[in-house]
Amino acid sequence: RPSLNEDEFHVSDLLGLEVFNQTDQTLVGEVVNVISAGNDLLEVKRQTPPASKKSETVLIPFVKAIVPIVDLVQRRIEITPPVGLID
Repeated sequence: RPSLNEDEFHVSDLLGLEVFNQTDQTLVGEVVNVISAGNDLLEVKRQTPPASKKSETVLIPFVKAIVPIVDLVQRRIEITPPVGLID
């Protein structure tokens, strides 16, 4: 594996991480894909109630201002989403 700079990650390390809202620690969902664009986007499969058959994903810009914490040891990401991003 090539070495990475601080705050750089291999895509394979991000897949499957749980994503939490940093404000209230609620589970948002799980990273299912990373889309390369001008800024990378995390595709997160939303948590839905068990009775719901709906599968919804949300795209989260993978920038430090919105994704301040990536903890590979704990397998979790914490986000500070702007209003409307995940609502």
